[in-house]
Amino acid sequence: MLFLSEMPGCFFRLRPLVVQAPFGESSRKNWRANTVLEEVQESINWDPKRWVRNNANVPFFPPDLQKKVLVFPKASNNAAVFLNAEVQQPLTSVTVCLRYYTLLTRAYGLFSYATKQGDNDLLLYKLLPNQYRLYVGGSSVTFTLPEKPASRPRWEHICMSWDSATGLVELWVNGYPLPRMGLKKGYSINPEASIVLGQDQNQGFLGWVFDINTSFQGEMTDVYMWDRVLSADEVNLVWNDHSVSNSLINWSSLDYEIRNYVMIMPSLISA
Repeated sequence: MLFLSEMPGCFFRLRPLVVQAPFGESSRKNWRANTVLEEVQESINWDPKRWVRNNANVPFFPPDLQKKVLVFPKASNNAAVFLNAEVQQPLTSVTVCLRYYTLLTRAYGLFSYATKQGDNDLLLYKLLPNQYRLYVGGSSVTFTLPEKPASRPRWEHICMSWDSATGLVELWVNGYPLPRMGLKKGYSINPEASIVLGQDQNQGFLGWVFDINTSFQGEMTDVYMWDRVLSADEVNLVWNDHSVSNSLINWSSLDYEIRNYVMIMPSLISA
């Protein structure tokens, strides 16, 4: 029998012990309960904003984030979501997709992949309401969208990809591609990275630091990453909430750590 306990931002699993207590039935029950509590205390470091597994014998079960969003309630220099991705070798092509919702008109970081080669080894950055900037290896290209007439706020879905062999960068916004640009042909992205949502990482004296003036405030969901350039058909599948296989980062089984004021909540409106 397995028990699953859930608290805001924290999930852990309790395992009954398969052992025999060397005394009577009543004493055995008390001994077993105390031992389970001791095991939980030893195997879990409680933090209400994240879940931590120290004991390798305790299975790790990411929560189902479908129909959920990450809420970044306020501008901050310390709130972020750190992602874990099993990148085994240097990236020579990559695609990142995500969906977000914000009222910000200033610049902010959406997806930051910082390595020892540089804090902007891969960065998806919203410069202005109609401008996206993509960094690879510290260099960047800027995509400017046509000005739109005033309309109600809405979710925006973006996919960006880069290929080292050609240097071509693609940006798709709500299922529509912009003209391709060229950047860092022949470059490769270091596989050892700090991956962050909602901030633009910068190298500081004691490690990575964030700037409140470029922090994200709003909601984010459907974050994915692949070590290849998706085809046009695949991008449209992702935009329409269908899965595309072999992702390095997958929203439905996200391996993540929340730091400070970021919440996981049900989505209020459909994208």
